[in-house]
Amino acid sequence: MACRGKLTCPARFGPVREVTHEADTGLVLEVAFEGLQRSTRHKSGVAMRFPRISRLRWDKPPREADRLETLEKMLETTAGNTLAPSS
Repeated sequence: MACRGKLTCPARFGPVREVTHEADTGLVLEVAFEGLQRSTRHKSGVAMRFPRISRLRWDKPPREADRLETLEKMLETTAGNTLAPSS
């Protein structure tokens, strides 16, 4: 079934759908990953290596969740714009 109207259809970015949220309502997911790097392929400009949802954060409202800026700061502190687990 096709979407009819912008109010019922989230924005699409290839196979990815935009998730809408507000400061006090929404779902917060904790995402674990093996590495982080800059990406020209993804709209966010960041790619996670082996991302996985580690848990749902029912205790945390969206206003307290980390944002893309947090990942960008992590990349800035690493050489070569790649963050990988230490051995």
